[in-house]
Amino acid sequence: MPTLFSWYLKAHGSALLAHGIVSGHPKLPDGMQVHTSAIVRIAEEERGILLETQSGSLYHLRSEELGRKASSLPAPELPGLPSEFWQYCARAREQADRDREAALSTLNVSGVLCLRVAGPTVLSALWAGRSGPVRRVEPYVHYGMFQDSVLIQDFVEDAAGVCRVDFRYFPYRNRIEPYKISEDVKTILIVNEGAQDVAFGYGENKLSCAAGAATEIDTAPWRRETL
Repeated sequence: MPTLFSWYLKAHGSALLAHGIVSGHPKLPDGMQVHTSAIVRIAEEERGILLETQSGSLYHLRSEELGRKASSLPAPELPGLPSEFWQYCARAREQADRDREAALSTLNVSGVLCLRVAGPTVLSALWAGRSGPVRRVEPYVHYGMFQDSVLIQDFVEDAAGVCRVDFRYFPYRNRIEPYKISEDVKTILIVNEGAQDVAFGYGENKLSCAAGAATEIDTAPWRRETL
């Protein structure tokens, strides 16, 4: 059954649609931004909801994967769901964020950039530097003339000075092609939340990041600069 990450529900005229990052779809690659056809049924499940759409498709939406964009939209009426459903989802998302930050901090290592992905799309990024708490880093897309790229950048003030986080890659179908990794990023931890394996690398030199697993990547062999 397809899953939507970073999901939100939005009314389009008289129809209610779900938007998000898809995984496990029989026809679409993991990581694609999609919206469903009109929702005809919503049922509460453990840790989320099940949607049935006008086209007959079913989607699972986990409560902790509620997208941050949802907080800026009017909360739609959802018959059959508790009135506090949206607050529950927001709390579940914040708790999941805290749990991931705590798990990364317990590794007791520095220079780790942890990326939760579905396909080539980064769902969230965390940075564990030389000191201080684990930080959340927001990915953004650079729209190029010939090829878009994803940039994950942060400037961290810590006891040792300024620690620069700069990881850039080209997103391809189920592949992440890195083209810049700053010296401070010693390890990239790919947590593949999707249903399909993701390749990391370029040319003949690639690593497989298995679906549902975490893959630790030493960045030294992959560090290169674009012209």
